[in-house]
Amino acid sequence: MLYTWRCCSRAIPQPKSNEQSNWVEIYEKTVEVLGPEVNKLLNIMYFQNEIRDTVKENLEKIIGYKELLSDVVKLCVHMFETKMYLTPTEKHMLVKVVGKSEATFRSCVSYSLGFCLFC
Repeated sequence: MLYTWRCCSRAIPQPKSNEQSNWVEIYEKTVEVLGPEVNKLLNIMYFQNEIRDTVKENLEKIIGYKELLSDVVKLCVHMFETKMYLTPTEKHMLVKVVGKSEATFRSCVSYSLGFCLFC
């Protein structure tokens, strides 16, 4: 969220100095143009906060939730340390390879038997 805000703020034209004659107009126009986008960012932030609060409330209803969260964190750290994870690029490549392999398998089976088993 913070990086999105920074990117938006950097895209805003900045007056050279307060001595520039139209600096008030620049700021007013900026507020007018970015108003809807700022509202979208605020709505996303409120939605994220609502999700966080709901998850927290529901977790607190579970007896021993702190130990459960501790176990999940330990498992994630172990998987990270032993490189038992996929980056998004690796996951995308895996999905592509599985799909291509399945298509190849289907075409080979249907070709060798003379009909398609999976249709």
